[in-house]
Amino acid sequence: REEAIESYCRAIELDPGYAYPYANLADVYVDLKRYDEAIDLYRKSADLKPRAKPYNALGNVYDDLGRYEEALREHRRAVELQPDDGMAHASLASVLRKLGREEEAAEHLAQARQLLPPDDHYDRACLESIAGNVEAALEHLAQALEEKPSRRAWAARDPDLAWISGDPRFQALIKKGS
Repeated sequence: REEAIESYCRAIELDPGYAYPYANLADVYVDLKRYDEAIDLYRKSADLKPRAKPYNALGNVYDDLGRYEEALREHRRAVELQPDDGMAHASLASVLRKLGREEEAAEHLAQARQLLPPDDHYDRACLESIAGNVEAALEHLAQALEEKPSRRAWAARDPDLAWISGDPRFQALIKKGS
């Protein structure tokens, strides 16, 4: 991680107007739970090039921190910028559910279902988790982790999978192979 931090800082130094290294550095800081720094960097990335990714990532950070109204604002912005992004809709639905706004959440879950490819097992696992479909979520997650075991670390803390994280089968999938 220290090498990644150095590399992204160097990239920012070489081209401070390029948005992507800010968001990538923020991702590293999230892994290190350095949330305030991550928030600042995602904002800088979004200011330089408004796109869904930094807003969705900001929403996830605020979600992790239990700051749901702020998470809601950022996820809404991500959907506005990229209305064809199924996971942006799913992440927005997750926060809406946490705020008790089930009808609006259902609308975004329906949109996400239409937008996500059927063979995108990881995102489908997230969608089904948010929707409360535990069995389907676990089936998709098992397939996704079989295809790409490196996703285990993120899956363990992905706010979209928090809905199923207490299930012992989820814990077994996360620990499998580690």
